[in-house]
Amino acid sequence: MFTKGISRRWFLNTIGIVFVILVIFIASLSLMVRTTVYNGIELAITGRVDELLNWLSASSGGYMTSEFTAITRDYIENYFQDKDKMEIMALSRTGQILITSTGFEPDQQQAMPDYDMALQSEDSTGNWVGSLNTGEKVMAITRAVRDENGTLVGSIRYMVSLERADQQTFLVIIILVLAGAFIMLLLTFTGIYFIRSILVPVKQISASAKQIAQGDFDVRIEKGKDVTWGGTKYNFTGPQGVGIGTAADGLSTVKQLVFDEKKVTGRELLDAVEDNWVGHEPLYAYVNSPKVHHYGNDDDYADELAQFVMDTWCKHIENRPNAHGGHFLPGAYSVTVNVAHGMNQWASVEGRTAFEPVSDCMGAVHTHC
Repeated sequence: MFTKGISRRWFLNTIGIVFVILVIFIASLSLMVRTTVYNGIELAITGRVDELLNWLSASSGGYMTSEFTAITRDYIENYFQDKDKMEIMALSRTGQILITSTGFEPDQQQAMPDYDMALQSEDSTGNWVGSLNTGEKVMAITRAVRDENGTLVGSIRYMVSLERADQQTFLVIIILVLAGAFIMLLLTFTGIYFIRSILVPVKQISASAKQIAQGDFDVRIEKGKDVTWGGTKYNFTGPQGVGIGTAADGLSTVKQLVFDEKKVTGRELLDAVEDNWVGHEPLYAYVNSPKVHHYGNDDDYADELAQFVMDTWCKHIENRPNAHGGHFLPGAYSVTVNVAHGMNQWASVEGRTAFEPVSDCMGAVHTHC
């Protein structure tokens, strides 16, 4: 696909690093999703267990051995509404299943690690995630029920199938893997394009320069033309407008003071400029005050005039042919040349004194009175 060397090493190293990062990210995110789902299920089951224990306590005035089975059966048959989502079992003191919410004959041979943990744990609770004898993956939580003397009365066991949760988690993982594969594919094509469009031409130019340095003047580069003859792909000239904000504020000052407010005549404003504002200090202060509209202050009055300045500038510049087969592309990136332009310009109507800098790039004026 491309020659050996720095470009190949760069490409393979980049792809390898991104691949490792994506694998770690996808694995971590997948584990986080699975953990979040399982924790949510565990919290839901724990809430149900507490609800049933409260029911037992309220119905019997305490956990009584004689009433445990009857009260549990009554709750399961008449009050438990989630039989299609989870299963409740009431266990005897010896671990035998007395009642189950499914209505089917329970499998007394099924191992219940959560039951054994509940008997041994300090909080009388045991959690287990595993597979039943039928192969179905479940989460089970058992809470051992003890009377006021600490004697075991029985146990409550809730069990939920994890099949659907695992399917949803697997779907999320598949989406993450596909997203990672898309990123890798995009990175591969981007890298190949970069190598072909930049590194390969640079390598060709370097090889040609080396041949020329060795005295081989028969070397030819693809077009054989320099920039002045249209040899480049991007062949435009970019003249930059300077003092956009100065021009906008000048138009704003004339429009507001001469035409709208009629505060001064055009002749009076021109006299002030010709005198470099000397002897016209009140007018100078007024022009530079917030009472006059200035570009760059979210003021539509001045901003529309700035747009007019830029539209006029671009209209007469863009797409005009330049001297080497390209076209002009107007801009407003004056950088610091606004200082030099101001040093060669007399005072102006927006309140700038002689030889002060005009505004830079697309910025507002910097005059302070």
